[in-house]
Amino acid sequence: MKRLRQPRTSIRAAALPALILAAGIGLAFYQLTPGSELTLKLKISLTGAVVISALALTFLIRELIERLRLSRAQWFFAIGASVALTILLVFWFGLSLPHKKFTLPEKTITLSIDASGIPQRSNRRYVFLSLHDGFQGVPLSAFSANGAWRRENDRLTLEIPATESAALRFTGKVGHEIAIFAEQRPDSGILTVDWGDGLAQEIDLSDAPGGAEPIRVAHRYGSETLFFERVDFGLNLLSAIVLISAFFALYFALTLSFVARRSPSFRAVFLLISAAAVAMRIFNIFNLPLDWDEGTYSRAAMRYADKVLALKLADIPAIEYNHEHPALVKLAFSVPIVLDGRESFERIGLPLNEKAQLQREDHAIFTSRFISAFFNVLTTQALSCLIHPVAAFFFMIHSMMSEMGSTARLEAIPAFFSFLSIIFAWRALRKQICARPYEDADFDRKSWLLSAACAGATAASKIIYCVVAFAIGIALLSAFFRAPGRRAELLWMSVLYALIALAAFFALNPSLWYDPLGRIAGMFNFHRNYQTDHNSLHPAYQPLIWIFRSVPLAKPGGGILSPVQRDPFGLIFAADELILLLAIAGLPRLWKRSPIFIAWLAAGVAFMFAWGTKWQHYTCIITVPICVAAMYGVFVFQEKLGRYNAVPGNNRGGQTPDDF
Repeated sequence: MKRLRQPRTSIRAAALPALILAAGIGLAFYQLTPGSELTLKLKISLTGAVVISALALTFLIRELIERLRLSRAQWFFAIGASVALTILLVFWFGLSLPHKKFTLPEKTITLSIDASGIPQRSNRRYVFLSLHDGFQGVPLSAFSANGAWRRENDRLTLEIPATESAALRFTGKVGHEIAIFAEQRPDSGILTVDWGDGLAQEIDLSDAPGGAEPIRVAHRYGSETLFFERVDFGLNLLSAIVLISAFFALYFALTLSFVARRSPSFRAVFLLISAAAVAMRIFNIFNLPLDWDEGTYSRAAMRYADKVLALKLADIPAIEYNHEHPALVKLAFSVPIVLDGRESFERIGLPLNEKAQLQREDHAIFTSRFISAFFNVLTTQALSCLIHPVAAFFFMIHSMMSEMGSTARLEAIPAFFSFLSIIFAWRALRKQICARPYEDADFDRKSWLLSAACAGATAASKIIYCVVAFAIGIALLSAFFRAPGRRAELLWMSVLYALIALAAFFALNPSLWYDPLGRIAGMFNFHRNYQTDHNSLHPAYQPLIWIFRSVPLAKPGGGILSPVQRDPFGLIFAADELILLLAIAGLPRLWKRSPIFIAWLAAGVAFMFAWGTKWQHYTCIITVPICVAAMYGVFVFQEKLGRYNAVPGNNRGGQTPDDF
């Protein structure tokens, strides 16, 4: 029977969301552009960026709609949930890109000095410091001068005889409340300020007890300017809302595509585990003590964010701070730092939550914890969908991963990508490995290439998680010897795998773009020296202790309190010992069903023993295979208990999941 072809999604259905997203991209680009003047060159650049983005996104969104095959109600849910979540996050954390003045009225502010008629023999000296337009300081180059003003570092100075006059003039868009800064000096006089709204003010700059003291003079415009400032505030939020909503809409759509076709019981369990994982990670974000490395990684992220905010993306590869680790995780941490618009929220009078009222570095740590938690929850959900909810449950309650996945550390993101690289590689090779020797079997090229891309992302996140490469290599060798008819294809695909992984590693790690060979050599030299200097801190058998025990609920000595909490009371739950015992029981079943996970586990344990330093968080590289093995341990005990409690005549044992 001839298969009917599904009707293609219309261009119109994809064009509207593509245009909205492209407009958000253009607006974000404009907000990141230094200066406020919308030049002809900038207009052309913005128009080109919007048009090209809209065309590309139209076809990408059309392809996404056709592949996911979600219903209209499911799409409405994904978009509605993403917008609601985005608005919550934007107003909770004060997220916004740099402020641009769109609708504010233009004002001409004139500072006049008339020294004529002043009974003083010596010259008057005036020092102008700055003008704050309600949002930021106005550069001195924006002023037109009348008189012998001269630039001295970050100020304008004027020495004027008693027979002359002078002025400074600024024309531009200003906020509801502005302020000028000058020096009060005994040898100064009267400064007249015309605020551009029909009001003028005289300021006696000579009213100083002695020496020079800075003075601030503020002025507020009427309700009309206040109204347009609030309109501007809303317009400036649009780019953040559009882009963040698009990200979450993609996340919800992909999640629905995995879950919607599953059984109602699976959907219920998936939802329960996801909710529990979110609750646990948020709890840990607010309550775990501050770790030493969190400040290091957050400061690195701040350096990346500063380059993005200055639109100096070409300078990112030259950043050497924390160069011993790849850049991808720190780039992810920099996203909420770039979106730090708390100053705009405070200016408009909107209250921020207590945890958002932190200094910049503390706020960077706080928001970076949320990025880690998101990827940790994502790994939990991926385990549910791609393997089994039981494995996801063990991963969720594993104390070390619960801690590392709730702090500003490097573990959560590479753990996610390393799992994907393994699961996609296994899907590509399992038919060759599980087939009888010398039996030809299909090879899933798409999964193989996805595995390569995820392996590159793993390396761009943290190098030690590349132990998965050894497991994939062992699986590839097994397939190579068991399927002689496909050896040429496997050889060619292995070369392609390496090229894609290296390309992804390079593309996602900007620190390599500047002197790649030198940076790689410096990275490995650092870690070689580091593990040599610290190899005496723990005994050789220390990894066994880390594997067999849970993270203690109370840190020895109390540790350093996090800026986001005051009275920590530990993790919600820890059962690593039980998980490991179940994993030991499930190893034979895991070897039979999915030996690539055994290879992953063996490679990780070998690394932990071979490497000089024996840090506790290194166990995160094998947490996923331990949890998968523990899942099989549960099914082993389920079968044994089922046979023990079997009703006479009933020979059905417990059920195990299909091979994934």
